[in-house]
Amino acid sequence: MTPQLAKTLQTLKETRSLEASMEGVPMPEYVFVTPSWTRWDDSNLRGAFRELLTKAEIRHVRFHDLRHTYASLMAKAGAPPKYVQEQLGQ
Repeated sequence: MTPQLAKTLQTLKETRSLEASMEGVPMPEYVFVTPSWTRWDDSNLRGAFRELLTKAEIRHVRFHDLRHTYASLMAKAGAPPKYVQEQLGQ
């Protein structure tokens, strides 16, 4: 983890702690939570993604397509294939 990422995550944790305290909810154990302070799961993530696509008037894009787009952009930018593979995980 880079120092910049560690600092960003620490700031996010502090912000979340303050927000949770102000809303009277327990501090979430997850880094990214829904507006109702629950963890993101497949269902609510897909729903939020669909809502964003609808607002942006974009059709026929699956959440998984973002993975392919990222890989294509990295390859086009000249990233080594092994690096792209590592970034995408298993």
